Amino acid sequence: MLDDLAAAYAQALAAVADAFVEAFLAALGLIDLSDPAAVKAAEPGMRSLVVKHRRLAAQAANAFLDASAAEHGVEAYHPPVEPYHASALRKLLRENVGASAEQLAAAARRHVVMAGHRQMMRAVLDPEFGNYGTREEQEELERATSPLTAGDESDDEAPAGGGKVRPVGWARVLQGRWSCGFCIMLAARGAVYSTADAAQLVAAEAGKKSREGGFLSRRARTELRKKNPRAFHEHCDCIVVPVFDPENWSGRAEQQRLQDFYQRVMAAEDSKLRADPENYKPVKVATLLDRAVAVEKAAGPPEEE
Repeated sequence: MLDDLAAAYAQALAAVADAFVEAFLAALGLIDLSDPAAVKAAEPGMRSLVVKHRRLAAQAANAFLDASAAEHGVEAYHPPVEPYHASALRKLLRENVGASAEQLAAAARRHVVMAGHRQMMRAVLDPEFGNYGTREEQEELERATSPLTAGDESDDEAPAGGGKVRPVGWARVLQGRWSCGFCIMLAARGAVYSTADAAQLVAAEAGKKSREGGFLSRRARTELRKKNPRAFHEHCDCIVVPVFDPENWSGRAEQQRLQDFYQRVMAAEDSKLRADPENYKPVKVATLLDRAVAVEKAAGPPEEE
């Protein structure tokens, strides 16, 4: 379950996304979606709605960053809002040709929600720079896309970003007690997401059936991003939370519950492997977790002592 800070953020982000869907559907109601020329003419207006609500989603994420940082007595750094290019909307429209207005709005909603997720992810520096990289290192790293807030240029010891602190990482948190096995697998990992690439760690290397951990290959990551660059996966309702202290962050209690669940499932599977290694057939971790969740749901909530 979400704690208060994470729940407030999830609610704020959902409110922005719901308001977007309402406005987007109203705009689509004025367009003949079967007429390519009419759709093309309406693209600027549709993009304007997406941009407006992405900014609101980023503001909700910034508020969450601020609240999380305040828990540790520091002020959070806010990355500039990631731009939303016209090409992203055109790609969305191409991928949803023939879809209903409701389906198109649902697909566009994910673009809005991801602005909040991305705001959280981009607040984190690559781990080799630490939480306080030098001003020169950070400016070199982000010169092209994310200029830092100017600090006191006369003070060489001042932390970059004018004294504002970045999270040391980020984590995924489920919005309900259970989600799909893939979400559980990733959320159970906790505060390990120090970069976007680190978040690509999955149950097995691309093309292999193994329950050992490993990184996707660079080629596999590229292909994954081409297919779905802005979402964790279809219908995912995870949220991204900032981590300023790996031992104390919004969602840690939930992560520990999921980690215990994950370890129990893996231990049971290991027992099967040891009992009959010759006939054992490897199963994807997400599938194992999906099956275990189904069993837990059928059993109902645990009785309170």
